[in-house]
Amino acid sequence: MRLSFKLPNIYLKAGVAMLLLALAWAVALWAIAPAEPLRMWLSWGVRAGFPGGVVLFFTGRMVQGFRAVARHQAGG
Repeated sequence: MRLSFKLPNIYLKAGVAMLLLALAWAVALWAIAPAEPLRMWLSWGVRAGFPGGVVLFFTGRMVQGFRAVARHQAGG
């Protein structure tokens, strides 16, 4: 099995982007400890971005797997 870090579909790209954004917001939330309005938005972004990124990433992996199976069945 070959390890590949390519992001061939939009679900993988969006999932990785959301995970990285949530990670950046979590670091900002921890590092700078902003005032209340900004803290609320950053924490919301982390709470929404992380699970959303995970769901999109796994959806992209499933799409990638389904395409590989279809390509294998087609003989290509």
